[in-house]
Amino acid sequence: MPVLTALLLAAASVRSDATLIVYREYAEPVLFAPTLLIDGMPVARLGQKRALAVALPAGEHRLELRWPMLASQKTARLQLTLAPGSERYIELNALAGFGGGSALVEQAADVGEQALARCRPVAAGTSEQLEH
Repeated sequence: MPVLTALLLAAASVRSDATLIVYREYAEPVLFAPTLLIDGMPVARLGQKRALAVALPAGEHRLELRWPMLASQKTARLQLTLAPGSERYIELNALAGFGGGSALVEQAADVGEQALARCRPVAAGTSEQLEH
């Protein structure tokens, strides 16, 4: 397991049933950091090459990614069910311009771990991340 993956997982609470890892290796427009909401609650902003590990109880969860209005991107949504003890990797994909759009896409663990090696961790719920 790569070191960054281990650090992100350690940052997620040990008391949880599942770990959700959301990352943005590259997504357009590059100058904007969208806000990630989980079950309607703002969790963090995801800038370029950023990753976030969140401890969540097993069960149904709604992910939503809201871009600032100036980004001209549509909101991305994903509904998923987390099994007890699972680790799920979700990538933010987005292209700007005509035919572009954004999406939250589940990735295999090996793909997610490789991308995490190129990302920096973001702390969930920090005011610094939510204010910018």
